[in-house]
Amino acid sequence: MAPDDSGRSRPTTAAHSSRSDAGAGGLQCADCGHRYGYLGREPHPGRCPACDSRAVPPAGDLKLTAGRLLPEWAGVDLRFRDASGRVFAYALTAVGPKTFTILEATVDGSAATADPGPDSPLVDDSLGETLADLVGTPVSFTPAASADE
Repeated sequence: MAPDDSGRSRPTTAAHSSRSDAGAGGLQCADCGHRYGYLGREPHPGRCPACDSRAVPPAGDLKLTAGRLLPEWAGVDLRFRDASGRVFAYALTAVGPKTFTILEATVDGSAATADPGPDSPLVDDSLGETLADLVGTPVSFTPAASADE
């Protein structure tokens, strides 16, 4: 609630609870790099206003729909669905007991042109939370370049 001119509280139009639905400049397209804000009662529509790409951050909260662990933690494949119906898929590899590298991030089956590293607009908090649940402890992500060094 925010005070209006009379000093009384009034409801505000706030961004959805996901960190990805941030206000001005809070969203970025992974394909063209366009930054934009979205405020609304519902999650954002899941399309870049500049290039119409679906490779924008998750709308609302991601819901895990499928997961697969490769033998001896050689890798993890996770699939999520966001509030706009898009499918986010992540292929990860373990580079330590609690550290993972994101090998690929796709939206609706298309890989984004941007690096799928931990700072990618396509990486939502839900990814780390889901991995932490699988491993039983908080995890971190390492960019692919530093994992090879």
